[in-house]
This record gives sequence, structure tokens and C-alpha cells, in this order.
Amino acid sequence: MNKILTMAAMVLMISACSSNDLEETVQQPNNKAEGIPFTATIRVGESATTRALTEDGATIVPSWAEGDKVALIHGSINDEMTVSSVSDGVATITGNITGSPADGDAVTIIYPSSAADGATGNVKADLLTNQDGTLATIADKYDVRKGTAKLNVGTTATLQGNVSLDNLYAIVKFSLSDGTNAINASKFQIKDGSDNLITTVTPASATSTLYVAMAPATASAFKFEATVGSSTYSYTKSSATFAAGKYYQSKMAFKTKVNVTSIKLSQTKLDNYIIDDPVTLVATVGPDDATDKTVVWESNNPTFASVSATGEVSFNYQGTAKITATATNGTPDDPSDDVSATCEVTVSIKYITMTTTVDSKDFTDREMWKADTKFAIAYFIDDVIRKPAEATVQSISGTVATLSAQVDSRIVNNSTASIIYPYDAADTAPGDILPGALRDQDGVNTPLLWTAKVSKGASSVSLTDMAVGNYVCVLFKPEVDGVDVILKLTSLEIYKGETDDKSKLTTVTYTPPTDTKSLIYVTLPLVKLGRIEGTDVDGKKYEIDNLDTTLIKGKKYVFQLNMIEK
Repeated sequence: MNKILTMAAMVLMISACSSNDLEETVQQPNNKAEGIPFTATIRVGESATTRALTEDGATIVPSWAEGDKVALIHGSINDEMTVSSVSDGVATITGNITGSPADGDAVTIIYPSSAADGATGNVKADLLTNQDGTLATIADKYDVRKGTAKLNVGTTATLQGNVSLDNLYAIVKFSLSDGTNAINASKFQIKDGSDNLITTVTPASATSTLYVAMAPATASAFKFEATVGSSTYSYTKSSATFAAGKYYQSKMAFKTKVNVTSIKLSQTKLDNYIIDDPVTLVATVGPDDATDKTVVWESNNPTFASVSATGEVSFNYQGTAKITATATNGTPDDPSDDVSATCEVTVSIKYITMTTTVDSKDFTDREMWKADTKFAIAYFIDDVIRKPAEATVQSISGTVATLSAQVDSRIVNNSTASIIYPYDAADTAPGDILPGALRDQDGVNTPLLWTAKVSKGASSVSLTDMAVGNYVCVLFKPEVDGVDVILKLTSLEIYKGETDDKSKLTTVTYTPPTDTKSLIYVTLPLVKLGRIEGTDVDGKKYEIDNLDTTLIKGKKYVFQLNMIEK
């Protein structure tokens, strides 16, 4: 015997001509098959005829039938059970449960079994993607019910307690017309308001009546498209809900789809600074009666200029980008009917002037600066250090040079900056001296580093709290065996004197003066000095075995090198 179960009905009347186009008729459903016990053995059941769905006015009537197939999923196992009898609202399922089931194991029951994905223990994700629009196929594949239970395992297995299965989908009957006459669609698509495809219905032959299973959904808009011959008809319904276990009847008066054929932007060129506020582009599409005027915004290089879904352009970094507004005519996956317009964006950095002074006396007593001397000033923006600005000498007074540089106006007030001499010795990333500039020196143009705090005004920047970096400038005066003679060294190699580190610090390649003592200036990190080796113009080798001096920040050092010929 078959048990007749009645689903609820909800009638959704949609008319293009009426302002009150939503009417509902609701019946309380009895849409659960309650108390599904079963005896589990180790045998796989045979196939049987699938149950039917029949329409009775505003109601869909499902009939549970003997032989229907049910998926029983436990762990990673998907066992197929068979409906052996239906009586008094209870369907008994039987079959063989495999694996090693234990008392209390959780199981998932899915009806019909063809809808189950054993790998996930759930309903197939793409189950509703493609349908044929018939009630018979919905009965066979898409009128899905699901429940959970626990096993009771003895010599046979059953389910603990009474189990009910819940409907997962709504069933919708679509009656298609052009407002006067029925239209026979060979293809019918349903999308959400963002043109995301919900399902495609392809009937065996063109028809004006289609039955569609839909996952529960509430959206601010649903879009419907019907292909009739070579024409496309469309309809948009604002704010609709499809609930699980409900039956809807929708009468839709379609209009022939009118494509967007032109799009124009409020601006086609933007030249802006990074610090500028965003600019909103406005897209005007035509013709006025176009069916779908939705515009999709995109930047080909959002690193430089990005655009929001509403056309707001933000200026992120120095460079160029192209902003494109595209009307997809409701077919985002088919570019053949796209209409686009573009705006060229150039983003620049707005610069302001930074001034500061540096004093070589912080490291050495000599006057080092020249008019063409170049410094590097490294600074931060958004916690990221930028490529150093090139600072030029504006004036010189003894050991003091006044510098000027153009820096990004986004420089952060009270942040830290580094001043590095010379410019080529600057290490971009950490705002420090390049390791290579320390390893190889010439004994004259020693690299130097200061740190300072940024003081930012409305239109200019200065540096305050100037301090020396973690380096010292050492003056070496070579002698031979304590004799004050002219020692013409061409190279000097300086090594660390740490207990566990005797590695080389730097090599100085020096051009000695012809008639005075060699004065070799070297910038060194704050370490302990050890062995020093030198070579003179004649290739003779000299050394000091262990200088044994720890360098301290802010001090000035002069070493009379009493070198012994090797």
C-alpha cells in the first residue's frame, strides 16, 4: 500500500502589469515520513520503481512507494536501502548495512538515494544545476528529504526512536506567457540579483509549463530568462522567498529582452595623487528600456588604482591603471554581448620639501662635505620604508651641511627617518648602510648614518632629534715598529676580535698620499676589534695581532697603528 503525503502550497502570482503581483495560498504541510525503522543485514537491495508526484490544484501529492531507494550514510560508507512497505505514514526500509557499525553510531538518511554524495555525507552539491522541467523528474531526482539518527545494533540493526525526514527543496510551477499568449521555452534560467546562476531548465521539447526544484532562498531580486525560438524573454522579480517543503505556482508575463548597446562614463581620464579622496565614476547605459542595466566594474591594475562595485575609484600607488565598466546583459559568462567603457587613471605621488642639517663632527673632526655631495633619506609610509629620497647640499658651514629633499607627502609625523651618506651607500629596505659599502671602503669617503624624528607641517617637513646610528668612524694612523715614518699602505684588512668570531669586517683599498702620513678613515659597526693586516705600495705585509678594543656608539677613535712587518 502507498501512503499519500501532502505538501504545503504557496501560490506566487507574478505579473508584469500589476503593482500587486504577489499572492499567497498557504497550507500547513504534512511533509515528513515519520518513524523509519530498518533491519540491517549485509545484502544490497534490488532496484524498484520510483515514487510519483501528482498535482492536485494548489497542492503537490507525493506517494511513497515500495521499492524506492534510500541512502543510509554512516562514517564514510553509503549503503542503499529499499522501501519495503508503507503503512499508516510509516515507510519501512530494509537492506544491508556494511562496514563495522556500532551501537550509537550517527547516520544520515537521504531520500532518494540518487541525491546522496557518499563522500561528503550530504546531498550532491550540483544536484539542481540542470533540470528538464517535468514533475516526474523532480519526483525521481529532486524531491529530496533528509534526516539524522543513531544506530541501534544487535543481531540486526535499526534506528533509535522515531525518525522524520525534512524536505530540502521548494517545488515551483512556472507558467510562461508574454502577457497575452503562452510562450514555449526551449531553455529557462533562474539567477539571483547578481547574475549568479541558480539553475538551468532544458525541457525535452519547448513548453510553457515548467516544474523546477529550488533550494531555499530569499533574495532582493530574482532574474528569469526564457529562450523562445531565437528570442530571449526576461523578467525580474524583486524580493521573493522560496522555502523548503513548499509548492509555488508562478505565472510570469515576460517581455522580450532588450540588450544594453551603449555605455558612457562620467569621466574617461583621471590624474590624481595618492593622497586624494576617491572619485566615483558614473556609468550611463542605453537604451533607456534595456532589460538589465547592471554594470560590473574592474581595474586592470588595482595595485595602482582600484574600483568598488559602485564605481568608486581609489588611488593606491604611483602608476597607471584602466578602469572598465561592463554591462553583461545578464550573461556574465558570455562576453559576446558585453558592452564596455573605460577610464584611464594616472596616480602620482605628491611631494613636499624636507630640510635638515648634518654635522660630520658627530663622527669625525674633518670637514667632509662638498657642493655636489648626495645624501639618502629613508622614511616610512604605512609602516613600510620607502625608496630613499635624494637629498642635495644647499649650503656648507665647516662640518655642517644643510640638506634639502623632496619626500612623499604621506610621510608620517613623528616617525623615524634615516640619513645615509653617501646616497649610493643606502640600503633601501631597512634604511641602513649597505653591507657592501661597509665591507669595501676607500679610507676617505666613509659611509655615515644618522637617525632622526620626522616633524611634519602643512607644506614642509623637517627632522629633529638627530642622533648617530650604530656605527663609528675610526681614524687609523699606521706606523712601523713605533717609528713615526710615512707608511704608504694601499690596503687595510680589519678583523673582529670577538671570542667566537674572528671574521673579516672590512677591506680598505687606499691610495696613499705622496708626502704625508697615511690617514685612513673607516666606518665600523659596534664590535670588538681584533687583528689588522696591511699591505704597502711595495707589497710588504704588516700586521697588528690583536687591537682588543670594543667600539662604543658616539665615540671618536684614533688608532696609532704600531704595525710589524710580517
